[in-house]
Amino acid sequence: DMIDIEFRKGNRKVLVASSPGLGKTEIAAWMMDRSLQYKFPTMFVVRGRDLVHNASHRLDKNKIDHSVFMAGNWRRDEKKFIQIVSVDTMFSRKQFPFKNRSVLIFIDEAHLDYKKLFDEYPDAYFVGLLQFPRATLPSQKGELSLCHCSSLHSAALRGR
Repeated sequence: DMIDIEFRKGNRKVLVASSPGLGKTEIAAWMMDRSLQYKFPTMFVVRGRDLVHNASHRLDKNKIDHSVFMAGNWRRDEKKFIQIVSVDTMFSRKQFPFKNRSVLIFIDEAHLDYKKLFDEYPDAYFVGLLQFPRATLPSQKGELSLCHCSSLHSAALRGR
């Protein structure tokens, strides 16, 4: 609900920050499942093969149909509304899923610099996921509205 409120206020870039284990990825999975019901394109953007595989495994666990946009992955299907995206593959190949559409984009490890992603998707809704206390606020923090995860987590679990 808090993320939706931020979006309704006109904030297209929201940062969800919490301690490890509070369910940031579960919140993202719940929102992706909801987006799929409305056929709204959604991306979960990560850096590195391990994080791509972890995100895909989490969606499998939640029975959420998705594609994996990463070099050499057998699960790539550009017709699917949910894409787990390797940011490295996307920028090295200059291929951008849902490029000219309104899209919901989750950014894992949002403390890293994703300014180029913001530039490629000017009309997207972004949800940055950030783990405290390990990470510091991202360099683009002025562009992100901060939501705390504790109340978001309980709302997401109620929706399951």
